[in-house]
Amino acid sequence: MKTDDYFSSNKWKWLVSYIKNIDQNNSALPFTLRLDLTPECNFSCPNCLYQSKASTIQKDADYSYPGSRELDYPCLVKIIKMFAKRGLKSAIITGGGEPFVYENFEKVLDALFRCKIEVGIITNGTKLTPAFIKKYASNKYLKWIRVSLDSASEEIWRRVHHPCDDSSFEVLIENIRLLTEDKNRDFLVGINFLVMPINYREIIPAYNLAKELGADNIRYTPVFTKSGEKIYDGIREELDIELGKVIGLIAPRAEVNLSRFNFLDKPNSTERCWFSHFSINLGIDSKLYPCCLKKYVEGMGTKLTPENFDKNLQSYFRKMKKFNALSCKDCMYQKFNEFSQEARHNGSLDNFIP
Repeated sequence: MKTDDYFSSNKWKWLVSYIKNIDQNNSALPFTLRLDLTPECNFSCPNCLYQSKASTIQKDADYSYPGSRELDYPCLVKIIKMFAKRGLKSAIITGGGEPFVYENFEKVLDALFRCKIEVGIITNGTKLTPAFIKKYASNKYLKWIRVSLDSASEEIWRRVHHPCDDSSFEVLIENIRLLTEDKNRDFLVGINFLVMPINYREIIPAYNLAKELGADNIRYTPVFTKSGEKIYDGIREELDIELGKVIGLIAPRAEVNLSRFNFLDKPNSTERCWFSHFSINLGIDSKLYPCCLKKYVEGMGTKLTPENFDKNLQSYFRKMKKFNALSCKDCMYQKFNEFSQEARHNGSLDNFIP
């Protein structure tokens, strides 16, 4: 394996070169595509950026969610092929809504796999089926499935997710077991835990549940809001203590990015949104966005069509070069942007303090 390759243990050397070339034509295209397939979901989570009418994101006047439209499947397949031809490395299927309720979900997966694009899936887990697991368990391009559990008990799970159908916590737990116990699986099974005031006391019980279920990792993530609301006021000290108890645990591996929690209390420090050049979001309105908090914000999207693919992509990059990231109230990628800025301006990371 080459030391300057993205997938090597020395990938920071590759990143320095990549970042230095960002401003040069097409030499630095994103290598991760995040896909919203549908706004439909069988949950109505209060903290969801898109689903709930009570969501903080709905309070912003510049927010314009495209309603009930779905990403057009034939158009998406053409776009996937074009991204693959230009070197796209991976795709993450997230939402909008729940990916498994999208009618052509498996066809989208198959299109990505035919293009040799590695895929990660984020799901609420209630629509997983044994047939799906059997079909894709050994596919070498399916790298991980992460289930949004966010609790260790049915009571808290229902308060967090507000299921709109007959989905049950018991079925969800059984589905996670089906994933972890499949003997043919070649992908990682992760648990998502979005930390909120109503569930932070289940940080440790959720870790223990993930361990009992045989998950490979559990990821604790803060809630980011477009309005910059400080939802952890009054519990931050206790929250840090609870998170501290899982840091360093490895079976399953606990992923706690404390910098993301810390940046909730700090203004952005970089004018350039470097992350937008590494990962790109395709919304259900067929527009490109830099991150989930900027999706469906008036003026942030760039239309992407197969007919004008390269022209549209370059238009997106020009927009992001001009965008002032200091205007963002919260940024979960601030540490990455600081890293990238150091590499871009100094050509090395010799003086970078993570």
